[in-house]
Amino acid sequence: EELADYLRAENAYAKDQIRDSRDYQRKMFRQLGNFYLPDSSRTQVTQPKKGTFYFGEDSLGQSLYYEQVDSAQSQLAMNLTRFNNQHPQQRIKHIIPNPQRTYLLVLHQQLGSVADSATIVTKGKQQQISALGEIYEIRWWGNETVVYAKSNGKGGAKELWSFHLPTQHTHRLYQESDSTFDLRVIRRAGQLHMLSESKSESETWLLKGTPASPKLDCVQKRQPNVHYQIHGSPYDWYMLSNQDAPNNQIYHTKDPLPRNWQLIQEEKSQVYLQDLWVTPE
Repeated sequence: EELADYLRAENAYAKDQIRDSRDYQRKMFRQLGNFYLPDSSRTQVTQPKKGTFYFGEDSLGQSLYYEQVDSAQSQLAMNLTRFNNQHPQQRIKHIIPNPQRTYLLVLHQQLGSVADSATIVTKGKQQQISALGEIYEIRWWGNETVVYAKSNGKGGAKELWSFHLPTQHTHRLYQESDSTFDLRVIRRAGQLHMLSESKSESETWLLKGTPASPKLDCVQKRQPNVHYQIHGSPYDWYMLSNQDAPNNQIYHTKDPLPRNWQLIQEEKSQVYLQDLWVTPE
């Protein structure tokens, strides 16, 4: 029993010490797979599936980005070497197509910079449409709008912005006034959420409105010492929270409004629920 008490105290201490860097850990984990462009020789081992994108190289040694059109045909989506030549001292981190696959959002970072930059180009022709700076996190919202958390230059974000391609209009959706909170933009069940969280509290908002005029609706308001994690599948939403449960509980709803959440997994005294993942099945 004495050993068990010691281990519980150690776990509680470790959890408290790393809480401040939780967002940084998540972001680094997501980016590890994009730190280096895949070796083109490995992309030739297996046939890419229809609708997927992959990296390759031509006979001149240029790095290319392809889309697999069908089982037998692929087409050039982007010339990476040309992009790198146009953006010296920049490292491509990620390439994100819009849902209709007409545009590519290229996330890149200047050496020595904390924030990222985003360049939107047409697929294939690679015509630059727009360029955005000071990016912390960015997501497509529909086919012609991006929503991004703007970097504060210190490894966090305090503002949420949207950018509409047809009008070239940039709009600030939210500004966090509490210096202890940082913002993230995440996708859950096909919808975008803004998460504002500190070391001990969090608040979740859902993006609604139209692509040209988005707005935020609050899903879960911040409460003292209460954290929320919202996850979803196409028809169900799940929430992990420590509200009235230090070891966390799981809630479920069909409609993500505060009054609709139903408890489905109660807290257990000997079990700490650290995270929640929802599989497509």
